[in-house]
Amino acid sequence: MPGQRKRGRARERAAARRPAAGKELGTALGAELGTELGAGRWEVVLETEDRARLRDRLRELGAGGARFDPAAVRVDTLCGRLARPTVHRLSVFVPEDADGRAGAA
Repeated sequence: MPGQRKRGRARERAAARRPAAGKELGTALGAELGTELGAGRWEVVLETEDRARLRDRLRELGAGGARFDPAAVRVDTLCGRLARPTVHRLSVFVPEDADGRAGAA
């Protein structure tokens, strides 16, 4: 089939760029963005259908007095198509403390 070799090589290159299996998601994402997030979990802060509300919440996070790390914020857009509306989900990375428990956001 034409182009099959090219697609196979593209898949191999994409697999080489992906983080190794078993690696913590935060660590892999941090390495990809140039920031080491370490061990922890993603905590959902906001889930809304309104993009303006999402932008306002992002501005609030950025304007907060605490140190703001853009690599520790994730925005997922869940496309609903015809049956469901599109939903935007804002998550913040919560690192684990020394005891192995996730700290407060």
